[in-house]
Amino acid sequence: MVIKLNDFEKLSVENHTGSKPKKIFYFSRHKNKIEFIIMAGRIHGFLGGVLLTGSIAYLTAREFRLNQAIISQSLRESSRIIEERDLPVSHQSNVLQFKQKTLAESIKDIWNHEVIKGVNYIYSLDFSGVGDSITRSIDRFINNKD
Repeated sequence: MVIKLNDFEKLSVENHTGSKPKKIFYFSRHKNKIEFIIMAGRIHGFLGGVLLTGSIAYLTAREFRLNQAIISQSLRESSRIIEERDLPVSHQSNVLQFKQKTLAESIKDIWNHEVIKGVNYIYSLDFSGVGDSITRSIDRFINNKD
């Protein structure tokens, strides 16, 4: 590639055959600026590659640490099971034992049941129907008064 600066202060990049310019950039005629711009592009490309590689390496190491913790826990549980395999198993009874309720608990249960029944009754009332009947009664009272 040949890089040359035209009189119109634009940088044109041509291939060695001399065909049409591939890219055109406008710059001042100072050679140092052009070299800095070209070098900056290379630095940005390098830093982008370093960032991408570092990110992939970090995420891979993090995944390894998570997998290591899971595998370590699984191995510890397996070794505990192997160590405890010869220990005798304690007998557990199949008989269920019920405790008798005290008088106070029975009274509380009855009270709670009655309160729930009362609340459910209030929720079951049709208040729109009650409002309509009251409105009709007031309307009849006013119409009969005249």
